[in-house]
Amino acid sequence: MSPILWKICNTPVLGFVVWLTNQCAIPALMEPAPVSLARPGMILKQQVSTAIPDSHGYHVILNFRFDRSKKAVAWAFIGTGSPSESLSGSSSSAKLTPNKVPDGNLGTVIPLRIIVRACNDGGIVSDQIVNSNGDSSGAVDKSGMLTLSRNIGSLIWLRPGVYYVEVFNLNPQSIPSGIESSIEMR
Repeated sequence: MSPILWKICNTPVLGFVVWLTNQCAIPALMEPAPVSLARPGMILKQQVSTAIPDSHGYHVILNFRFDRSKKAVAWAFIGTGSPSESLSGSSSSAKLTPNKVPDGNLGTVIPLRIIVRACNDGGIVSDQIVNSNGDSSGAVDKSGMLTLSRNIGSLIWLRPGVYYVEVFNLNPQSIPSGIESSIEMR
């Protein structure tokens, strides 16, 4: 997105008109990259470049893709609920135990460490350890495959520049067959 278009998108009237034409959509920082949650350690290292001329917050999203015929097994692993449903109103995942399925529909807890480094000097911009579970949203593609996604961690704010995103699996998972996983940033 050019600096001029960015300024137009952030004006009250003209920005709304341009937004309606879908010109103000912020592109994904990182398209879905396949990862293996069955192995420990670094599961992803990817260079990314911000596309907008201002600081912006990005979500890290963990995707699970599987055939709809396996949804009962997949949903037990992935979960379909939100953390507040099973933690007495608390959305904190600190009380959750890795590789255990808590009460409710949260799915298996998957602990991940997400590090974002500046490419120019390797300095750490963000370092989060998150227990991913629950809060899944889903979509079905044309081939009948279902994708459930989890937003994990808090927003990662990045200034314009080039970065390395590193994701570490802190606890290997026994993933049911037929479930593919990927990580993206939007």
